[in-house]
Amino acid sequence: MAMEKNYVMHDISKCQVTAVGFHPLRREIVAGFEDGSMKWWEQDSGKLQLTCHEHRGWVTNFIFIPQKKVFLSCAHDGIIVVWGSGGNVLEKINVGDPIYSIAQNVRRGQLVCGVSRAVVLYSLDFDPKATSIIDKSSKPYYSREHSDIVSCVLCHESRVYTAGYDSKMCIYDTFPGKLAMIKIYQNNYAHDAGITCMILISDNENNRWIVTGSFDSSIKVWSQDGKLRQRLSTCFYDTITSLVYVPRTRVVWVASLGQTPILFDPKSGENVSEFLPQFESDSASGNIESYYNQIIKLGYSSESGQLIGSTSRRHLIVWKYNSAGCISALRINTPVESITYTSKAPLLYFSGTSDGCAFKWERLQSSQFMYSHEVLPRKESLEKQESILMNRGELSDVVSNMYLNLTTASGRPSLPSRVTQSKNLALVSTIYVEHLDMLVLASEDGNVYVWGFDYEVVDALRYIGARKKSSSVADDRRYNLFKSTVLHAHNSLDDEALMETSKPSTPAPADQQKAVYQTKQQMEDSVTNRVAGFICKNVLIGHSSCVSAMVVINNSELYDTTFLLTGGWDRRLLMWNLDSDGKYYDQLRYPDSKFGCIPDGTSQDGGMYACGGSILALEYCPKRNEIAYASSDNLIYIRHFSNDGSLMHLACTLEGHEQEVTAIKWNPIYDKWVTSSEDGTIKIWAEDGSACEETLITQGLVTAICIDQVNGSIVAAVDNLVKVYDMETTNLVQQNRGHTENIKCIMHIVELSQYMSGSYDKSMRIWNSYRKPVKKIKKK
Repeated sequence: MAMEKNYVMHDISKCQVTAVGFHPLRREIVAGFEDGSMKWWEQDSGKLQLTCHEHRGWVTNFIFIPQKKVFLSCAHDGIIVVWGSGGNVLEKINVGDPIYSIAQNVRRGQLVCGVSRAVVLYSLDFDPKATSIIDKSSKPYYSREHSDIVSCVLCHESRVYTAGYDSKMCIYDTFPGKLAMIKIYQNNYAHDAGITCMILISDNENNRWIVTGSFDSSIKVWSQDGKLRQRLSTCFYDTITSLVYVPRTRVVWVASLGQTPILFDPKSGENVSEFLPQFESDSASGNIESYYNQIIKLGYSSESGQLIGSTSRRHLIVWKYNSAGCISALRINTPVESITYTSKAPLLYFSGTSDGCAFKWERLQSSQFMYSHEVLPRKESLEKQESILMNRGELSDVVSNMYLNLTTASGRPSLPSRVTQSKNLALVSTIYVEHLDMLVLASEDGNVYVWGFDYEVVDALRYIGARKKSSSVADDRRYNLFKSTVLHAHNSLDDEALMETSKPSTPAPADQQKAVYQTKQQMEDSVTNRVAGFICKNVLIGHSSCVSAMVVINNSELYDTTFLLTGGWDRRLLMWNLDSDGKYYDQLRYPDSKFGCIPDGTSQDGGMYACGGSILALEYCPKRNEIAYASSDNLIYIRHFSNDGSLMHLACTLEGHEQEVTAIKWNPIYDKWVTSSEDGTIKIWAEDGSACEETLITQGLVTAICIDQVNGSIVAAVDNLVKVYDMETTNLVQQNRGHTENIKCIMHIVELSQYMSGSYDKSMRIWNSYRKPVKKIKKK
């Protein structure tokens, strides 16, 4: 859901562009120039259709009159040219003064013109037999409240809004059946300098604002009654030249001299340019990004969803709305390797990067586009690992003696040099365990890092809260100061919103009130946990090389423990008890070996290799209690899962991919296995893995897949594209374009009906998820 660059028209004239607009009837883009000429282009292809020269001065504005199906242009020569649907001139209206702005008052049937030191009203004649669009039986009405050029005119319902170079903003009311207007508001100092542009905004919630831009390098947001709501000036360096509101994205585009247009959220008053990818470079089309800081004029067409920008170098850039475009882009300074999220409110997103650091993201309540982030540093993980190894903590029975002792027989230090010196730091897999509030990160260094909330801070908050009612005034103040400071720092939920969502609308029975209270208490605990922040709680040491795949097994019907199963390049499958913060439990081993035998990387530890190549992906099927893992030998192995490593017997192998398998997923809606490969195919397998039922040709390298948890569609990362395939028809039903390099990971955010993808282009992007059309039932 974004405005994406459609095409660029170069060197369109020898003169500067002074006005841009759209002719909705002819579906054409119109531009006016300094010399009075005008050009018309076909809006979809950019093909030049017409060149004309009817004005003798700067063309300043365009307007379309739908009642008469005519197009009007005005200029400094004081002439309004009326254009027919065929591009022919129907009429020329001589105003007598240079015209700087023009608008139609639809309710009153009037034409409003802004000239020097005055606002002129004309009565429109909509009679089909009339020879002129202007009602010549009535004289124009002049209002002379302004003392300089009236550069902006807007009309909404019965009101007329004007602003000019004298820094004034005026609001008028008009009368039915009478060519006159009365001033109801005037602000003589709306800006510190002349006002250059003004727009009216109306959103889906019936909120309306007036936005003005000025020579003073600032924009201001006003209510309909002229009351100042917001002011934004810190991100502009020079004159504001143009404003456009795009209702489909609910963002204001602000053009200013010498800089790339700023994207402004009028509801929150925030600059959201950083999170919207409208002005990214496109190497395939040349150095287009250099044009962006030269944009002067902007225009938008609600009919075609196109936005046009003219530059000081006489280029026209055309953007077009794409419902499958990127909603928000989260950028960091290193490639993204893995992503996950927690569905508890407020939603948190986590990303693992190639430098070993993890990021925690949270959407700000003030704007739907903006996200705050916190770094979970690798240094803290290494300190925890060193503490475990040096102090022989919980994992002292997991690792071999060469890691536990200060030195080994070969003189190797207790903290392996690969941990601190190796460049293999990427967090290749990330999982958030909801019911344990635990973040698990698998790293190329062979370790698995377990992060969780700092419960010491949580207990402190709860303890202070429990004492709040019976404590002294001093304790009361300390509690409020402590909690309010921490809540503000971490952008937690609003307490009032929390109370509103948990309060029943009508009196409820005792058990229902108890359930509501428990729900409220759970939400409050969730907020308290997020306030506490994340710390590294454990390091799972057991693999001898890169841990490339993980899966959480939480099947309460069969097991009373939550297991984490990990696999990697060492071809081992290790099992960990997450209820004990990741204590080692067992491994895939031979039948005659000892339960819980310690993996030490040798053939004598009782463990067995899971496959002939490196383990690349893992998945668990709760329905069949099976695990499936993909190997670099191009095969997929399916085993029966058991909490006893010697009983995880091989059920079958899936063979069909010609290159490495990159992902395997269980589709719970259709009860199918789905796999993807570097050979550019996605295969759908029977529930028992007995046969391949469908093969999808994606025409690209498939690096990751996920299953849409609502409709069961396959969401695939194909090179730098997100492609969605319908399971029933196997057709490509949606394609999202925006990443500039290969996508590494992808997931479905069910609560927001969105997909999120992470890429080597150092960004994470959010897309609208695919909505399967509802089949209409034919009435008999």
